[in-house]
Amino acid sequence: MSGRSNRRTAVRHPCRMKVPCSMKRIVEEGVFPATIAIITAAAVRLVTDHPLPPGTRLAVDLPDVQGRLTGQMCRVTLTRSRPDKGDCTVDALFSRPLDAAELRGAQSRGTNWRTSCHLIRVRHEGPWLATVQNISHSGIGLISDRPFDAGTFLEVDLPSVRRKHLQPRLIRITHVKRQQDGPDWIIGGVFLRALTEEELQVLL
Repeated sequence: MSGRSNRRTAVRHPCRMKVPCSMKRIVEEGVFPATIAIITAAAVRLVTDHPLPPGTRLAVDLPDVQGRLTGQMCRVTLTRSRPDKGDCTVDALFSRPLDAAELRGAQSRGTNWRTSCHLIRVRHEGPWLATVQNISHSGIGLISDRPFDAGTFLEVDLPSVRRKHLQPRLIRITHVKRQQDGPDWIIGGVFLRALTEEELQVLL
């Protein structure tokens, strides 16, 4: 079963916590191909014909242990051109180090394999408030007073396992529709990194 099918069939649990989520919009500005040359838990080296200045933010599609592609956020630290090959190498640090399972999935294909990179621009337009309607390991349903385009990345602040602070989590919006009996919008999205069982239980 594909990652997309898994997300569609994941059980969504009603979330009765009346705690609003603070959101910041993250905009995808384009997709380009790249080759994974080296990958560790902390960083990745890409080979691409897209020279990227340091500080550029990317979401790199990497396979998990089931082979499902998920976007892993990273920030470019160094770009070196290779005039003899007509391309460049791009070094980037992950926003969050890969855990052991994620690293195994990413390394299972060896090196020099093709993937897609999503060019990301962070637009600090908020925060806005939204209410969690339902949640699963892989996705979340929100109610917001404004719509967001499908494909938009959002950073949603959710209670952490220790409940002492809010933890930002990145989601990609998959669908948006207007409430039939109200002025708000129903928004569905998938997490770029699935919630663990412990993280999910905090929210139920």
